[in-house]
Amino acid sequence: MPHLAASLFEELGPWQPGASVGLGFSGGADSVFLALAWKAFCARHPALQGVTTQLWVVDHQHHARSGAAAQAAAALAETLEVGEVQILAARDWAPPAPAGDSEEALRWVRYACFAAAAAESQAEVLLLGHQADDQAETLMLRLLRGTGMFGLAGIPARRLMQRGYRHAVQGSEDSEGVTEVRRPLLGLRRSEIRERLRAIGQAWMADPSNDDPHYAARNGVRLQALPMLAEWSTGDPVRALLRLQREADDWKRSEVEGVRELLHSGEWLEAAGPQRRRAVEIVLRQAGYTTHPARVRDLEGALLRRGSAHIDARFRLTIAGGPLRLVPRRDAASSSPESPEA
Repeated sequence: MPHLAASLFEELGPWQPGASVGLGFSGGADSVFLALAWKAFCARHPALQGVTTQLWVVDHQHHARSGAAAQAAAALAETLEVGEVQILAARDWAPPAPAGDSEEALRWVRYACFAAAAAESQAEVLLLGHQADDQAETLMLRLLRGTGMFGLAGIPARRLMQRGYRHAVQGSEDSEGVTEVRRPLLGLRRSEIRERLRAIGQAWMADPSNDDPHYAARNGVRLQALPMLAEWSTGDPVRALLRLQREADDWKRSEVEGVRELLHSGEWLEAAGPQRRRAVEIVLRQAGYTTHPARVRDLEGALLRRGSAHIDARFRLTIAGGPLRLVPRRDAASSSPESPEA
């Protein structure tokens, strides 16, 4: 496996000896490359020989062939000899999923399964194989949907994921702890990954649905929109989108640091509207909530009017006493939603 991948892992360190690591594995070229690159990286660092790696194959159970596809991916994962291979069947590892087999619904199931597996294994890190073309396609989709500046920052190389699951067999629940999601391949192009796999004679699984531009919006962007833009532009549109993403990411980092200072200063009321709303987003996301712009504006309005805003049955936002923070509701129910959303 090329040493280039090793440098990408090093940039996302530190990597703790004896850590438990999960790796999302679909059998596609990106996840195969990620698994082999991680194996090579650990082999080159004696201190990482004690790391425990699990390859997690998600069976979304959204069509009759999903089980067979998951079994095939698991069989391929076994041949790589990277770590223990585990199939995560949606009905056993995830709460009831949104209806349909849309890209967003499948993504929801996938991350719910990963969060469940991370809770069971107490994984400190989850490795995912998103690469540079995925980044560009995400940026294009967000532009078409009217994203703001934060959305232009694209897929983060690292973020925190709340652990938690409802295991259908055991009937148990857990929502404690966080796992850091790390994406080492964001600097590599899709074509480069495949060329490197071909060079070492490594096979991967092809997903026929990826060749249908009508199956998912992302397919349409990859197969139709970006090639059309390439005909019109003087350069590679993917590279142009990646430059925009990097600039937006730098801006986001600077802006987030300013908002964090605002949170600690206790001057939320005196801040400009965009900064107030970003502060609300940061507090919610740190607590494991997903956010939507309209909901954030509603919460901002409630805070401005009353100094307090209910999030769900258990928690509320408050600025009483200075800093913006999340506190338990006095009338808190005994249970909370499995996947909080604000």
